[in-house]
Amino acid sequence: MSVTPYVVYMPEDFVLYLNAKNAPADFQPYPPDWPDPGARAFIHFGCYRDLVGQFAFNFRIDSTLTFAMGMPKDLLFSLEQPSYALLSTTIHEGFHQYQRTHLGEIPWAREERYPILDVENTALASLEMQILKGAVKAMFQGNDQQMEALLKEFTAVRSYRWKQSHPFVRKYEQSQEINEGSARYVEMKAMDCFLKLDSTRISNQLFRDIRQELSGISIQTLLLDDMNARLSGMAVPPSDMLRNRIYPLGAALGFLLDRLGVDWKMKFQAAGAEISFPGLLEEHFKLDSTQMANWAARAKTDFLYPAIRSAAQTLIDVYLTEYQNALEQFNRQPGIRMAIHLTNSGIQRFRSTRNKKWVVENGKKLLCLHYNLYSLKSLKKKRLRLEIHDRGVLDENNWQNRRKTVTFYTAQIRSLMLDGKPVEGELNTEQKFTRIKIEGHHFQLEAHTKGAIQYKKNAIIINLE
Repeated sequence: MSVTPYVVYMPEDFVLYLNAKNAPADFQPYPPDWPDPGARAFIHFGCYRDLVGQFAFNFRIDSTLTFAMGMPKDLLFSLEQPSYALLSTTIHEGFHQYQRTHLGEIPWAREERYPILDVENTALASLEMQILKGAVKAMFQGNDQQMEALLKEFTAVRSYRWKQSHPFVRKYEQSQEINEGSARYVEMKAMDCFLKLDSTRISNQLFRDIRQELSGISIQTLLLDDMNARLSGMAVPPSDMLRNRIYPLGAALGFLLDRLGVDWKMKFQAAGAEISFPGLLEEHFKLDSTQMANWAARAKTDFLYPAIRSAAQTLIDVYLTEYQNALEQFNRQPGIRMAIHLTNSGIQRFRSTRNKKWVVENGKKLLCLHYNLYSLKSLKKKRLRLEIHDRGVLDENNWQNRRKTVTFYTAQIRSLMLDGKPVEGELNTEQKFTRIKIEGHHFQLEAHTKGAIQYKKNAIIINLE
């Protein structure tokens, strides 16, 4: 990223193009009275193309394919350390762009289908997290013997969990640990290097300001805090089982494998269906089936597994109760209820929020009461673009028919165009179209596909083919 061109932007304010040789169309030189970014930069003021606060990969500027990293302003500045968040997230997303062109094929599995309400799977995954916390502490204390013993426990528990779970669990976690886990490792490794730099020997004021803001942070604190944030007491809550726990787990495993001297990065770069963190550990320690069983039993004793399982069951029960309360709150909202029915094939989704999300019915329903940004767009031909800002969204999926329904509320409809012609007044009957553009309070939808729209008792239903 010190030489590769990339984009960092603030929605509606400006777009920075860094490490660029020449200014693209609609860009101008970086303001000389702004802080020195330490790289050649050009700027575009205001909105730019379809960048509305999402991360965009393979984003084309002139002949260059790169990534664009942005965050909704209200989300960014609600964080305790916005400079750290922007720096670390840019590194993380930049590595994802690198993965797209330099890593082998990463197995993929749809996250909503992950069994977050399975008590045994949740309890064992929580046990793994507790073991890794101990291994990270031992690593920083220089206690390699204890670190290796804990890693053997982790390997044994993970092996057991994957063998007794549905094959989907292994496929999903393997792909996420290669993809998101290694990206978090790169993010943390870069921050480790950044924190070790001597700020007194670097004249760049922007660097010095950021380094001062991060003066109380260490890599040990970052790793352990990241893991603790995914635990609620002894167990991982359902809302963090899908993806959030995988970030710190992958980062920790990367640092631990470095300490063991395992050449995992080249193997991860090749990717493929067999490579995984626990597989590399099993290969390194050369554990047989009897040893694995013994280490797993020891882990359950050392970390009070029955208590972890009980905590996991309680968290799942609370989660389901909270979901019912949240759904009632969602359905009580005033305004116009919007329901958009569309295909879930060939659609890219981006969601930005700090709020809790509920996934129920084996991934068929996903509810969040506030997204800073929820967006959908077609991967090809730009047939669809949906943006929802600062709203709650209910996402319902029909996997068999490859269809989904996106439901939210809006205070008003500002404009509606069907087949390029404005529609005035209320819709009393169903109207068909080949193109639709509709804008309202906090949302806009544009689709170049056949469909129909109808209005029913403070609800607008849009069916897209």
